[in-house]
Amino acid sequence: MDTIEDRLGIRIQLVQDALTTANTAALVEAKQLSESMLQEITGFADAAGSALGRHSVKAALAKFAAGERLEGPVNTTRAKVALGELAALHATLQSAAGTSKMQALGAQIQREASQLQSLAQRQLQTLGVYKEHSNASRAFVQKLRGHSSETRGALVEVDKIWWELRNKVDGYLDAAQQQVSAFQASLQAIAAYETCGTDLGAVQTSYAKNLAARDLGHAQLRSAWRDASHLFGELAAVLADGEVFEAFVRDEGCHSSLARQTLHQARLALRALKMLAHRFEAGGLPKPDGTPLVAAARRIQRSFKAATAC
Repeated sequence: MDTIEDRLGIRIQLVQDALTTANTAALVEAKQLSESMLQEITGFADAAGSALGRHSVKAALAKFAAGERLEGPVNTTRAKVALGELAALHATLQSAAGTSKMQALGAQIQREASQLQSLAQRQLQTLGVYKEHSNASRAFVQKLRGHSSETRGALVEVDKIWWELRNKVDGYLDAAQQQVSAFQASLQAIAAYETCGTDLGAVQTSYAKNLAARDLGHAQLRSAWRDASHLFGELAAVLADGEVFEAFVRDEGCHSSLARQTLHQARLALRALKMLAHRFEAGGLPKPDGTPLVAAARRIQRSFKAATAC
């Protein structure tokens, strides 16, 4: 049974034969084959741990650098020579790494995939807890609004801001859950690649795409944090400057239930933002500045205490 290395050698020979006949269509195949080998060469160079291996790598790279350069117009003859030199470099670096290409590059990918798999599982569990909290807070607000028709005018703007903030947070949680689930499925495929004949270049491409998806998730997290923290500042301004707590006390007295419920609503929003802050930590990102949130939360608390201190 032929190995992946054997199949690579056969593929290189076929392309070189096609180039010998001046088949220009083979230039495309040569380009794709070269890109695949260059991806693997990086991993082989990193895997060369011994002094002898590093010496072999250095010598092979120097020889390759002095070889055919594909600059300007490229013909089949030059492409054949360059492909042969690249194949020789690929074989030397693979040997210097002291292992097969599936072991050299694959072992590193598999270790990282295993670690990310565990992280993805924990993140899914955490996101599930966050969603449960989000659903509970939404149900709470919907319930309390069912009993406040006589003072609904004072709550319209508060509700508008609160629901917009919650939608920002929940939108991120939905997207994050889907991304982590997809990432987890891909990692499972990467971890199992040694049991099949999957092309390593395809595995590396899949791995890189999933890392890009993770970066996109980070961008969505930053956006959700920016928008939600701004909305929490608006909520604090409405409650304090609009004297909302004072209005509730005038209607219901010093122990206004609506004042306490609205304060709790603001605290739910703050907890949602704390969840987002935790997502930064879980993703290995710098912790966002929470100073404006602390100031806004204190402003809400002071407004509530002043209104209910009668």
